[in-house]
Amino acid sequence: MLASDQFIQELRGKGIYFLFPRPPGTPHLSICIAEGLEELGIPFFADNDVYAKPYDPNNAYLFRHATCQPADAAVVVADIAVGANIDNSPVLNFLRALNQRTAILCMSDPIVMYDFPDDIPSFVPHESRNVRPNGRRIPWAFGLNRNTLTKIKAAKLASNTRLPAFVRDFRPSKY
Repeated sequence: MLASDQFIQELRGKGIYFLFPRPPGTPHLSICIAEGLEELGIPFFADNDVYAKPYDPNNAYLFRHATCQPADAAVVVADIAVGANIDNSPVLNFLRALNQRTAILCMSDPIVMYDFPDDIPSFVPHESRNVRPNGRRIPWAFGLNRNTLTKIKAAKLASNTRLPAFVRDFRPSKY
């Protein structure tokens, strides 16, 4: 069995644990990943009930508060918001103390200004060729969640012609 096959089996058996140590909001990257995991049959857990599925008639939460602990999972992912250097974050110390596979997701706009750890992969959608902070930063696309895909499909079915549209409030990065 290949190492990647073993890892997939471990994911299917133990799952992925998501930490949301930030103010309430919409953890878009985690939602896209979790919906894909759900479709692949890979279990995932969370430290909170997060994101009531708008496409579910029962408004069930995508992320359910887990009865297991982060150390029980194959991978632990922290979806964080950055307002200062992450090296000062208790979440980082927690991830290091787990001594297992961990990752960081961060969608905050100002992340181009902050260093990330070298020892934990950090998936980030914002980069700048003019600012190069330290750390193991891995570029990550925003993705489309199930709710957005459903709206796109409905819009396509409603009309064959697309009206000219103007992108409102778009601004290029100043960095």
